[in-house]
Amino acid sequence: MDGNVVAIKMFKEPRPLGWEHMLAHGQLVLASKLRHQNIVKVLGYGHEVETQKSSVIMRLLKHKNRPAKGRGYFWVEEYVPNGTLYSKIHESLLDWHSVSRILEQVAQGIHYLQEQHIVHRDLKPRNILLDSDMNPKITDFDLSMVLNDDEISENNRIAGTCGYMAPEYAMHGIVSMKNDVFAFGVIEGPKRRPEGG
Repeated sequence: MDGNVVAIKMFKEPRPLGWEHMLAHGQLVLASKLRHQNIVKVLGYGHEVETQKSSVIMRLLKHKNRPAKGRGYFWVEEYVPNGTLYSKIHESLLDWHSVSRILEQVAQGIHYLQEQHIVHRDLKPRNILLDSDMNPKITDFDLSMVLNDDEISENNRIAGTCGYMAPEYAMHGIVSMKNDVFAFGVIEGPKRRPEGG
C-alpha cells in the first residue's frame, strides 16, 4: 500500500454465502466503492498466491478480476484502532454523551447506505468499529444487498445475527430498508436512556 496501516480480513471457504457468491452479487465491489465517514473504507480484495518457492504472497486484485478457487481470500480495509462498539458498551467504557454521539453517527451511516439502496443485513455492535476519535464506522458487508427500486426483496437464504433481524426478514426472508432500521433500534435500545433515567 502506501505506508498506511491497514486491516486485512482473511477468510476461507466455506462461508455461509461464499466468496463466489460475494463476487457474483457484488458485495466486494460494492463495499470498496462506499465513501462515507461512518463506513469502513474497503481498499481492495484478493487471494493468496503460491510462488515457485512455496511461499505465500497476497495479490490485490482489480475489481474486474476474480480470485482463483481454493485459495485463501482476503479484503483490505482501513485500520480502525479502538475496537468494536460491542466491546466498549460491555466494558462500560462509554458515558451517555459518547453513546448518543456514536449512535447519531451510526444513523448517518445507515442513511448513507439507504441512499445507495444498500441493506447491510448484519448490523450489530460487533460490526461497528470505533476510530481513534471514537467515531463509529460500519463494517462487514458480507451479507449486504442492493435493493431494486421496489425497495422490497424476498430472500430464501436468511443470514445474519438473531436478535438484530427484523421479524419479517427472520420469519419470511423479506429484505427492505426497514431491516437495518430495526437492527439500529435494537442497538440503540439498551443505551436509550442515561443511567438512572
